[in-house]
Parts: sequence; structure tokens; C-alpha cells
Amino acid sequence: MNKKIFASLAFDNMKKNRGLYLPYILTGMVSVAMFFILLNIALDPGLYDMILTGGRDLSLIMRFGASVIGIFTAIIIFYANSFLMKRRKTELGLYNVLGLEKRHISRIMFLETIYVCGAAVGLGIVLGAVFEKLVMDILLRILDFDVHYGFKIIPKAVVVTLIVYLGIFLIILIYNIIQILVCNPLELMSSAKAGEREPKSKWLSFIMGLAFLGAGYYIALTTKDALAAIGKFFIAVMLVIAGTYFLFTVGSIVLLKALKKNKNYYYNTKHFVSVSQMIYRMKKNAAGLAAISILSAMVLVTLSTTVAMYVGIDNEVDSRYPNDLGGSFRTYKVDDNSVVEEAFKKAFVDTGLTLKNLGVYSSISGFYTYLGEGRFEAAEGVDTNTGFFLIPYDNLPENVKQKFERPESSELYIFKGSSDFGDVIRFADKEYTVKGYLPPEENSPLDFASIREYCFYGVCKDENEINEIARLANFPKFINIYADFNESKEVQKEACGAVHSCYDAAIYSVDPEAKSSMADYKASAVDEFLSMYGGLFFLGIFLGMIFILGTALIIYYKQISEGFEDRNNFQIMEKVGMENKEIKGCIQSQVLTVFFLPVGVAVVHVLVASKMLRQLLKIFNLTDASYFFKSAGVVLVVFLLFYGLIYLLTSRVYLKIVK
Repeated sequence: MNKKIFASLAFDNMKKNRGLYLPYILTGMVSVAMFFILLNIALDPGLYDMILTGGRDLSLIMRFGASVIGIFTAIIIFYANSFLMKRRKTELGLYNVLGLEKRHISRIMFLETIYVCGAAVGLGIVLGAVFEKLVMDILLRILDFDVHYGFKIIPKAVVVTLIVYLGIFLIILIYNIIQILVCNPLELMSSAKAGEREPKSKWLSFIMGLAFLGAGYYIALTTKDALAAIGKFFIAVMLVIAGTYFLFTVGSIVLLKALKKNKNYYYNTKHFVSVSQMIYRMKKNAAGLAAISILSAMVLVTLSTTVAMYVGIDNEVDSRYPNDLGGSFRTYKVDDNSVVEEAFKKAFVDTGLTLKNLGVYSSISGFYTYLGEGRFEAAEGVDTNTGFFLIPYDNLPENVKQKFERPESSELYIFKGSSDFGDVIRFADKEYTVKGYLPPEENSPLDFASIREYCFYGVCKDENEINEIARLANFPKFINIYADFNESKEVQKEACGAVHSCYDAAIYSVDPEAKSSMADYKASAVDEFLSMYGGLFFLGIFLGMIFILGTALIIYYKQISEGFEDRNNFQIMEKVGMENKEIKGCIQSQVLTVFFLPVGVAVVHVLVASKMLRQLLKIFNLTDASYFFKSAGVVLVVFLLFYGLIYLLTSRVYLKIVK
């Protein structure tokens, strides 16, 4: 047989079914372009020249984003291919009946896959290369980095993109050929017309769905600790996804049957046809609705959190760095903090900056051996090393000091973690009475989750108590320094090097053997926060786009599939006397139900998850919840506009097919 015939058949098939293939190719092309752009940015060695402004962190974020897009677009492409195979099976079965062997049909499928893959991957890389410079310029504007960045194509990015997506299409080709080889011609010709029986109300599955969803909601609503939220978030997401699937698959059937029993609602020309059709197809219909709902929730969560982190950078920097300068060093020698304060005042004169305020206080912190029964020692332990932090009452934030009284000598307050150390804490031979355990999520001096199992955060009377405990237990003392300057952040940023030199000089002037010296500068931290959160915001936009793309593709193919299935039914209705106006009302009722129910469910999911999301944002130093709610509101409005546009476009396709 002439080999050119197969190429001609493959090309003609794609041309005749361009309404199905064009979205498939465009989706693949955009996915490849987005993957390539992120990978090209991540692998560019020029990004590491931005190391002082967080280039390495940015590279890791871009690599992570490329991985997520690669995985997710593989799922989208597989979904689109499965839809195409179902629509094409009748045609392929007819080829078999007319005399083409399965190996001939497989060759046609091979050529079609080559055409689709070549168009999607080839044009995708070209599209990515064309827009890479523009995207990078947008990223640098988001990060507020004044960095010269030229047009660069990284060969490794091209190779990796080719390997990933050629691999995806190869797996799809193998899957399609297996489908052809295992089916007989009659199955191929009848599969696309296979209908759905009216599903039964499966109460056990319905209860399971409620249980999964309820468990996920319960975790989201009752988790108060930020650290606990990290471990529980993924569990809650999986439970909500499972619950959403079960409730759409089973709960929707229960709802439709209840509507069917409601005579006033059901025997209405706008509802009669749509309810009757949806109830017979609900099994596969519900799976698509669940997927749309989950994807919509992913869009809202991803963009809401990343936008909140980006617009709240000032809040995050202030939360992480309450002062222009903060640092500490470990010493066994210094008891009088006034000596440290004078040393720093003298050293800071050389920076050229004017001090607004300077504070020094002592603390004890680190990991020490817990011997049980409230006993601690400084020797290195082999079994149960316990971390703790002890601070004088006067150095607590004012809002925390208002919640309890100053402890007396030989008394401690402890911010309670997972462990209970009893009523007495012993350092060497001296006992300290635990005056009270305070909930960390309400009163912790530090507004982040630093209290874990086998850790405690204690408060003692004053500096004298700190010195006595350090001396008795042979603990090193940490001297903490904080300072603010009158100059602007730009001036402070330029002077960071001088400040750091003076900082070190002041430390070693009071204790040449001091260790664990560290310092944080708010002025220089802004670039690091911009790099991290700006990169996450940029990645959130990319992921939001790919999630919306997946949502649009599912809806489009869903509308086409249902349009072909509904066309004959509506034609029969028209022949028996139903007016065109009534048919249009039925169509609008069905399409609106299919479209906006998933979005409503997604919004409920995000509202319930908002409490846990705010806890997670605290780990990123975003303590002001208003940033999240404002960002979520803006993201929801923008998403609904895009979703409404998808509705208008795909509903026209549906109406065109039905009519």
C-alpha cells in the first residue's frame, strides 16, 4: 500500500477535526512555551550573578515551577488525548471495517501524533524563545531589580524541554496504539455512542464524600499552629479533593433526583430536558465538574497566597526584622550589658549613620541535655537534647507583657509546647518554680512557630536571673543587640558593609573569644524578600495561567461532547413541538448549572481553607491577614471574569453543535 496514503489520511483527519485538534495543539504549545521559559530562566548562569539579590533562590523557584508545569501539563495533554480518542474511535473502526488493518490504523495514529507533537513542541519552543526576554523583563520589574539582562537561549533548556514533551507524546502514542490493538471494529464504532444508564443513589459513597469533605474542613478550621498547618495542609487537600469527587459524582445525583421529584420545578420546559439529560450522564459529567472545581480552587489558592506575599512585603520585612539592625553573640565572660552598649555606640560612630535607639538584652538559648524531672545541663547529650530560650520579662513586647505579671526571683513562665516539664525547672542545684504555662499561639513573644516538642520558651524576672542561671549551669549567655537609624533605607543599604565591620569590632572589643556572631540588616533584607516573594508571585501567575488553561480545555471538550450527545435529543424535541425559544432556555439552564456550580464549590473550599492558609502565611512572616483577604477578593473577581469569558466562548460552541 502506498505510504503517502497514510500521511494524506492523517493530515485530512486532523483538518476535518480541526475543532478538536486545534485546542489540543494550542494547549500543548502554550504548555511547552511556559515550561521552556521557566527552565531557561532557571538555568541561565546570569541569574547567579544576582546572588546578592537572591538569584540562587529565584533559580530554585523557577525550577520548581517548571517541574509543576511539566507534571500538570502532562495530565492536561493526556486528558485531551483521551477525549480525542473517544471522538475518533468510530472513524477508526470504520477504517478497519473498510479493509485497513490495525497496523495501518496504528501508522495513521503515529503520523497524527508526529504532526501534533511537532506543532506543539516545535512551535512551543519557538514561542517560548520569542517571549523569554519579555517575560524576564516583567520578572525583573516585579523584583524591582536594576539588572541588565540580554536575550539568551540556554541549550540545556531546549534539550530538557524536548526530552520531557517528546516523552509525553511517546507515551500517548503507545497508549493509543494499545487501545486500537485490543479493540475490535464493532467496539471502536460503538464506543463514541455508548450512553450512560441512569445512576443509582449510592448512599454509602455519599456518606463517604461527606466524611472526607467534613474531615478536610475540620482540619482546616481547627488547626491553629503554623507548624502543624504545614503537615496537615496536604492531608486536608487530599481529603477535600476526594470529598469533592464523591459529592459531585453521588451528591449531584441525589440532588437531581430530588429536583425530579419536585413537580413544580421538574415539569418546567427550562428544567425538564436539562435535568433529564444530566441525570443520565451524571457519572462522567460529575467527574468533569469535580475536576473543574478542584482546578478553580487551585487557581484561587495559588494566586491569592502569592499575591498576598508579594503585596505584603513591607509587613513581612517588618515582622521578620522589627529593627534596622538585630544581632546576637554568645559569651561566657560578659555580665554587664552596659559595657556592650557603650562599645556599640562607640563603634557605630564610624559608620556615618545616626543612631535613633540602641538596646541590649541577654538571653539563654540553644540545645541542652534534658535529664528528666525538669533538670537541664549544658553538657552535650546523647539521648534527649532539648532546645530552650530564656528571656528577661522587660524585653518582651508590650502587648505580651500586658497578659501576665512579672515573675519573681526564682520563678519562670513557660510558653507551652508539646512537652510538659512539670512545676519545677532545675538548673544545676537551683530550682525555679514554673508560675504558669502560656499558650504559644496566643502569647508567644516571637510571632512565628518556634515552639516544638522538647522545647520551651521561658520568661524570667530580669537580667540578674539570666546571669545567675548562666553561671550556675555553665550555660553561655547570648547578648542580643537591636538598633534603629535615622537615615533612609537606601542610605542604610549602602552602609551595610561599614555597619557589619563596626558590629564585629564592637563584639570582639568586649569578648575576643565570642562565638556565633550574627546580624540581620533590614535594609539589605528587602532585596532577599523581593527575590523570594516576587519569584513566588511570578510563579503563581504562571501556575494560575496553566490551571486556567486546563480548566478551559476541560470545559471546551466537555461542551463539545455534550453538544453532540444533546443534538439528537433537542432535534426530537423540536419535531414534537417544542419551540426554539424553549429549547434555548433549556440549553441555558443546563449550561449555567454545569458552569457555575463548580466555581461556587471552589469558593467555599477557599473560604474554609482561609484560616489554615493564613497560618501558613505566618511562616512567610505575613502576619496581617488583611493582605490575604484583599488579594483573595481581587483574584476572585479577575478569575470570574476569565471564567465568564470561557463560558461565553464555549457555550457558543455548544449552541452551534446543538442547532
